[in-house]
Amino acid sequence: MDILNRYTRWGIYERYECLSAFDFAKNDFEDEHGPIDEWSENFAGKVRKELMQTAKLGYSTAPYGASGAALLSLFVELQHVPGQLAGELRIRIIDWYNRALIEDMPSEKY
Repeated sequence: MDILNRYTRWGIYERYECLSAFDFAKNDFEDEHGPIDEWSENFAGKVRKELMQTAKLGYSTAPYGASGAALLSLFVELQHVPGQLAGELRIRIIDWYNRALIEDMPSEKY
């Protein structure tokens, strides 16, 4: 959740880069494979690993975009983690995403 805490302190460009990476990858995967919460545990694990590897590789050149990919990786993983804390984290990420689309995505403001 460190990413969400840092997100609030970043400038508009950095927030946009993080949100764009999260939004683009989420939409791309869901367009191809359906809603994340309906993915099998096996498929979700593969996507999560792919996203985290992308985040690690991209961090040195695009740390804010890489943070968006890492956050999506966590969100995908949380779909198959039981318990109240996992549920709360999922809700926190969804709330951030919905709010950020309105506040930080230029195309969503108009």
